[in-house]
Amino acid sequence: MNIPHLDNYEEEEALGPIQREEALFLFGLTRMLRPKVIVEFGCACGHSTYNFLCAMTADSRLYSFDCRDMWGTKIVDNRFRFILKPQECFDRNDIDGAEIDIVFLDASHEFEPVYQDLTLWFP
Repeated sequence: MNIPHLDNYEEEEALGPIQREEALFLFGLTRMLRPKVIVEFGCACGHSTYNFLCAMTADSRLYSFDCRDMWGTKIVDNRFRFILKPQECFDRNDIDGAEIDIVFLDASHEFEPVYQDLTLWFP
């Protein structure tokens, strides 16, 4: 498996980017499910973005949303599209109306806004 990038992730760090164990879990899940469309809310420095790209198949697509452009436009991969907007402004047209296989929520960390967004996107 192509996982040497996981050495760059911190262990047991509660704040900030995904932790090594979380990255390994998401990598394995992505390899196992072989999703066609992944939507990520909260790109920031791109740790989870890069992890998904390492695990995805050649015909998968990753759409990453963030209200700040910290790293997203620096990624060069034809499977990837960065969208500069917050998660509450998500529109299915942003992902060409595709069915979503995996949603990774790493933008807002408060229950109520995330719950409202999820019920809006997936009635």
